[in-house]
Amino acid sequence: MDATPQNTEVERLIQRAAASRASLSDHLVTLRHRADIPARLKENIQSHPAIWFSGSALVGLAATSLLRNAFGVFRKKSPAHFAQPAPTAQKRKGLTGMALSLAFTLAKPAIKSFVITALKKRLIPSQNPPYKSRHTH
Repeated sequence: MDATPQNTEVERLIQRAAASRASLSDHLVTLRHRADIPARLKENIQSHPAIWFSGSALVGLAATSLLRNAFGVFRKKSPAHFAQPAPTAQKRKGLTGMALSLAFTLAKPAIKSFVITALKKRLIPSQNPPYKSRHTH
């Protein structure tokens, strides 16, 4: 007679463990979704494009206004500025300066690609395990 209560207890524990596993898997899915910030941001932008576009336009206008007022970056030149003669001693770019500026201009895409790849490796953990060489044991 002791076998029946013991079997029901085991069955109850098995059902409880299965329910716990299902609950934990649901929590894990929810946690992964909350931790995936790029996917959440993409969903938010796709669901509210007008808000994001108008917000970015307003921020751009505010930044332009602040830069124009604070630093004079976008300030228009006054007509009196054009009346003044240009300085006679202008610095010329030599062959070295032109070569360096050309090299930097050509290297910009490669530098940008390298930086983006490095940031992705640091910020987004890879799904696959790191590469292991078959020569090192």
